[in-house]
Amino acid sequence: MERCALLLHMFDPSTHMKNTQLGSGETQLLDRLLYEEEVQRCVAAFEQQFQYGVFFAYLHLREQEVRNLMWVSECIVQNQKGRINDGIIYIF
Repeated sequence: MERCALLLHMFDPSTHMKNTQLGSGETQLLDRLLYEEEVQRCVAAFEQQFQYGVFFAYLHLREQEVRNLMWVSECIVQNQKGRINDGIIYIF
């Protein structure tokens, strides 16, 4: 983790993963943490002016919005309306 100092704050020091193989729950947690970090960085890109990173950030935030809509629609189809808030990553 020393090489990835920027991502170190996402993990609690007491829960560092020592094995390289992750279970399905841990993989989903890691995916969620990485998506949340990506959304935070994309939102931060809008705070600076006169750069092309805004277009990149806009496209990635739209992709995240589509992921959120897919999650909501899958929860409704499977009649799991109580789990809708579990998979949504809030953009703003």
